[in-house]
Amino acid sequence: MRVCYTWSYMKSIAKKILIVEDDTAISKVLQLKFQNAGFEVITCGDGKVCMATLNKETFDLVILDLILPEVDGFAVLERLKRDWKSAPPVVVFSNLCQTADIKRAKDLGVIAYCTKIVTDLYDLFQIVKEILVRG
Repeated sequence: MRVCYTWSYMKSIAKKILIVEDDTAISKVLQLKFQNAGFEVITCGDGKVCMATLNKETFDLVILDLILPEVDGFAVLERLKRDWKSAPPVVVFSNLCQTADIKRAKDLGVIAYCTKIVTDLYDLFQIVKEILVRG
């Protein structure tokens, strides 16, 4: 089911998203899509910078790739689960599509798991909007 929201409604619920993606083209497209919808967006390209950013700022949602330089996405999830009592919801957007990877991510608290090969950017955008609207 796809849910559509008006522009004014989306602006009224402006939320802050952290996009953790090492592919600069994907990162830029996601950043522009969410910014154009009224979201505040911060991007970073590796897990180490992600953890530093999460230590400094508060986010309403994180979009996380799992295959990252420095510190991979699973290590980020493990640290979030271990160290943050009120960690933001995490949506994984990754090329990893093995059942074991999906199960591991969900066991670490991921709210949605999207594979890049199956999920287009429109669907990812809709999933994120729905999560943020539900609160």
